[in-house]
Amino acid sequence: MEKELVSGGTAGQDLVYDIHVNNIGGQPAPGVVLTDEMPAHTTCVSDDGGGVAQNGQVTWNLGLVDTGERRSIELTLHLADDVPPVLS
Repeated sequence: MEKELVSGGTAGQDLVYDIHVNNIGGQPAPGVVLTDEMPAHTTCVSDDGGGVAQNGQVTWNLGLVDTGERRSIELTLHLADDVPPVLS
């Protein structure tokens, strides 16, 4: 699985992630379930893969992922207004 933040990152804004799942094995993968931890101080706004958000995670039932197949999901989370900035 690959997860990339494509936009957002400031308190009070939405964070948009692209998540990719690749079957690089030699045969189809049946019954694939993907679970991703949501960062602290975020709530799920939407996703385009039919995910279910609960207990700080989003879970997708991907079913069969064929050999060589790549699935992509866009996940939008909202970052709370009261999150302090991170010092670098």
